[in-house]
Amino acid sequence: MNQKPIHLEASRSSYFWLKNRKTIRGKVSISGLNEYVIRDLDVTAHERWQARGAYWQDWFQRYRWLGVLLVLYVIWQLIKARFFTKTP
Repeated sequence: MNQKPIHLEASRSSYFWLKNRKTIRGKVSISGLNEYVIRDLDVTAHERWQARGAYWQDWFQRYRWLGVLLVLYVIWQLIKARFFTKTP
């Protein structure tokens, strides 16, 4: 406050909403734990949904290798069941 930068934490999708902004408009207050809280942000529902969509798109791009590992595991289990049976 008083033109000094302050450190804020945000939800996971808020990053994508705030990424290209220099300023935000909202009400600042101090919580019971003596931390700054920004509330009543001037954000439309469309902007919130765009940020959520951008978050999930980023998540799937980062963790697409999990899907590949899952498919490889299923293929391995099918091969193992077909060719390496435990019949005496």
